[in-house]
Formats: sequence, C-alpha cells, structure tokens
Amino acid sequence: MRILRWVFLILTSGGILFPAGRLEATSEEGKTTVRTLKGIRFNLPEDWPIKEEGEGGALQPVPVEEYVVLKFGRVDERFEQLDRRMATGLKQLGLEIKELKNKVSDLEDRLRDLERWLKHGEARRL
Repeated sequence: MRILRWVFLILTSGGILFPAGRLEATSEEGKTTVRTLKGIRFNLPEDWPIKEEGEGGALQPVPVEEYVVLKFGRVDERFEQLDRRMATGLKQLGLEIKELKNKVSDLEDRLRDLERWLKHGEARRL
C-alpha cells in the first residue's frame, strides 16, 4: 500500500512540476503548419484536408476520423508497395537460387570426374 502511495505521489508531483505542453495535431515530421484559407488560420499538419461545409461555406478541418482513415489508407498503400517489391525480390531470388543449384550440380559432376580421373585414370566423355 505504501508503494502505491509513493507512486501516486511521484506521478502527481511530476504533473505539477512538469506540466504537459499544449496539445496539438502534429504531422509526420512532428510540426504543424499555419495555413490561411479565406482569412481563417488553421494550425494543422500539412496533409490534413480542410473542407467547406454547408450553404454558408463554413471552413473546417475534416474530422479526426476521416483524417485517420486517410492516414491508414496511405499506410496500406505503402504496405502494398512493399509487398510488390518483396514479391519481385523473392521471385528474383528464387531464379538465382535455381541457377546456383544448377551450377553446384555441374561443379559436383566435374569434381566426380576429376576424382575418377585422379584415382582411376578415367573420366566421362563429353
């Protein structure tokens, strides 16, 4: 029980001594930009869309949910690109492994021929 009190005391005193900074939406670089559209200033990440709503043309950033869907869509695109790149790379590796297996097989045949020639003076006819 004493430990919980100490933990609580430390956590609450940390909040008092080091108050949390302003909450801001941040971009991938961790910085927001101030964009002005029709005289209204928006402090948002560069890729956060602003849309015009209703008849009066009220400007507002798209809701957080839409922004998150947009961001996850970009992540999905990156994963698809990586999947395509990996598939191409794996296909190429498969071809190279097949080629190496053929070369190893040929080397094994040549070594057997050399061994026969050295031991018995005979080799296969090419």
